[in-house]
Amino acid sequence: MATRLDGKTKDGVNYTYLRDKDGKPRKDAHGREVRSYTWRYRDAAGKSRQVTSRNLDDARRKRDEIRDTLNKGTYRDPRNGRTKVKDYAIKWLAARKPFMDYNTWQTHEKRIRNHIIPKLGDLRMDQLDAQAIEGFQAHLAAGRSLGTARCYFTTFNQILADAVNKGVLTIDPRKGTTKIKTEWLKKKVPFEPDEAGAIEGMATGELRRLIKIKRGTGLRISELLALDEEQIDWTEGSETLHVDRQIGGDDDHGTIIKDPKSAKGDRVIPGVPQLIGVLGRDRG
Repeated sequence: MATRLDGKTKDGVNYTYLRDKDGKPRKDAHGREVRSYTWRYRDAAGKSRQVTSRNLDDARRKRDEIRDTLNKGTYRDPRNGRTKVKDYAIKWLAARKPFMDYNTWQTHEKRIRNHIIPKLGDLRMDQLDAQAIEGFQAHLAAGRSLGTARCYFTTFNQILADAVNKGVLTIDPRKGTTKIKTEWLKKKVPFEPDEAGAIEGMATGELRRLIKIKRGTGLRISELLALDEEQIDWTEGSETLHVDRQIGGDDDHGTIIKDPKSAKGDRVIPGVPQLIGVLGRDRG
């Protein structure tokens, strides 16, 4: 039977020989006996810990990193990083709920459910590295504008920052990552006035009415579809439109009328007398 400790290197790393059930030493492809290396230490709270590796250089690297963080007072338990990404993301979301409005929280929840968990959820937090993060960025950028991809990445970025701040990650995995570029993204070119006019001219009925309103106000589609006459101040000569709602989806209730996406979305658009005719309001 192998003893618990077979030896120690000159710089204090313990090692044991790995053996089979019959007690014979295990050997690698080159016929050398296989060792397991262990370095024991006490953490900042005085608890006994150890790092283990089949590779001596790796054990020494981990030892030196831990010594450095202990000396600097920045030590974090490496076991914290074993949490799965999906578990940490869900825990982060629950903890942030009291500090967010409903729309913001729901946006983060959808990004976690639709993108972070499917692409990264089964990785441990300490397995996140530059390659994994760049791959996730590429996933978000596929078929989306740069601005949209960056917005989607904001949720993941906040989760990583939280993990670093709380000591779950001893090293920020975002270091060394390359941000997505714009060269390969298809640029959106707005219609010229005559093109927009031609489109409006070909439309009929309710569609033409909606196009007229959008051209005159610049409303988002979700805001346009939620538009109601009560949002308009009909005071002659100073007509205004108060944008304070949008149409959207809800997991529990389906399509609903809800608040704007952000505080900036709640706004007043001045000078829209053309809406009187478009909405069919006869002011005499």
